[in-house]
Amino acid sequence: MFDNLFDMGYAPIKYFVAGTRPNFVWSNPASACLAGSAIGTLNGQAIPVGSTPLLGNANLTGTFINCRTSSGDSLTGSANLNYSASIQTEQDIFSGISQINNFRTSIGLDGPSPSDLTGNGAVALLSTTKYSASKSIGSYVITPSAGSTLRNNLTGKTAQFVSGSSAYNDVSTLDGRVTEQTVEQRDMTFLSDGATYTSSGSYTTLLSQTDATSWSGQISLSRNGFQIGRIFGTSSGLYYEVNGVVHQWSAVQPQASSRGQPRSVR
Repeated sequence: MFDNLFDMGYAPIKYFVAGTRPNFVWSNPASACLAGSAIGTLNGQAIPVGSTPLLGNANLTGTFINCRTSSGDSLTGSANLNYSASIQTEQDIFSGISQINNFRTSIGLDGPSPSDLTGNGAVALLSTTKYSASKSIGSYVITPSAGSTLRNNLTGKTAQFVSGSSAYNDVSTLDGRVTEQTVEQRDMTFLSDGATYTSSGSYTTLLSQTDATSWSGQISLSRNGFQIGRIFGTSSGLYYEVNGVVHQWSAVQPQASSRGQPRSVR
């Protein structure tokens, strides 16, 4: 859940950088929005559109005002990101911490699975990607700062982060197709409605050219020390259990897309 803070805090990187490795370039922040506006700065100056993003240490800011992106997301708020980046022949390393101020994201409000969240606080990222002749292996660790909050504007509930982190490990072909992905919750603990919640564990997805072929592992959710739910994988599919009732989230099917994996564990 608190990985939504990552999406907010690193929005300037997502929307102000274009191109593919190693040919990244800064884009015009205004181009991120089909409607509304976005502005940004790099080390206190206007972003140098068309130039290569800075390696080493830098400060990047982004302010979004009713910005509707091409994917249909709506963004309002600001993020101030201090980062360090290194691109080498066989390894890329990116680390940073972003301060988030009243950052609101709205997704699919007219659809079957609407999301409307507001985040405040800070979130850190450590990303390492290693390259070989046939594949790349990416490792990403996301750690919100204690006291950071995430409000669900549809329910009015607010969760406050306490401790822990999320980790993701991807194995991909050199053209970017993911063949294996592991999602891990490292005792992610938060407070909500007077209760303490903790998610822990991991699951792994194996993928073919277009399909998820199998899952394994489990992520558990506890409230005040008692397990109330879990996500778990088998050779036949990915399942979730709430209060003892098991539901299938995604099945192994000939045409099943790997993009159908649940976003909520992030």
